[in-house]
Amino acid sequence: MFCKHCGAQISENTKFCSKCGASVAEERPNFQQNPVNPPNLSNSRNTANTSIVKWIVIGIISIFVLGFIFDVVILGMVASDTDKMMKEADQLYDKATKDYDQAMRDIDRQINSIRF
Repeated sequence: MFCKHCGAQISENTKFCSKCGASVAEERPNFQQNPVNPPNLSNSRNTANTSIVKWIVIGIISIFVLGFIFDVVILGMVASDTDKMMKEADQLYDKATKDYDQAMRDIDRQINSIRF
């Protein structure tokens, strides 16, 4: 190995040139300090697939939860409104039946009061 500044021959383990005193440490980059691992492509694919599956499961669960809420809240309100309307209809029917029966009795009394 040679010094970058003066061209003198230096050994591999030397940190400074013995002729000019220049630092030679910067000339030799140490690649082993920060080793770079190649990306694991199969792991990233698994992560992507896991992410997709996770979002599909979350979507399905959300649909079921929203369906349950719709059934309980919205249809429950409709059912209670329907029950109220059916009770009112039954009451109106009972009142109409009583009025009809009363009207028929009144007509019978009037017919019986007329003698031929």
